Amino acid sequence: MFLNQLVSRSYAGSSDLNLLINFTQKAARAHWPQSTYKKAGDVVWGSPGLDSNINIKLWFDGADLVAYGWFEPPHSVGVDILPGLTKYDSIGGEILRWAEDRRRMLTRAGTRTIPKAHAMLGYGWSS
Repeated sequence: MFLNQLVSRSYAGSSDLNLLINFTQKAARAHWPQSTYKKAGDVVWGSPGLDSNINIKLWFDGADLVAYGWFEPPHSVGVDILPGLTKYDSIGGEILRWAEDRRRMLTRAGTRTIPKAHAMLGYGWSS
């Protein structure tokens, strides 16, 4: 059996939103009756803003989305990998390395961000 090369790329904005929605629905069915990381509504509600191309990365097997990483500075990362296929086992480590690289880059740049949920509650940086 021929296995496609796994490739990754940054989230490309609204054109990729449907890919994430479809992925979350597929992952939820595969995880049933247990829960999955994000549901389709979570993806739509938290749909990324202008920095999404650098804070979300997608992993593909051919044309099929099989995993994603969603980094929310300064320390939060979400990972979801299509379950049940051992050929995807190495993607988790790759996603965590990508998120750590993002965190280090933002730290070096002096970027001070807080998680979106905290900002919505009115939290900010204190001196």
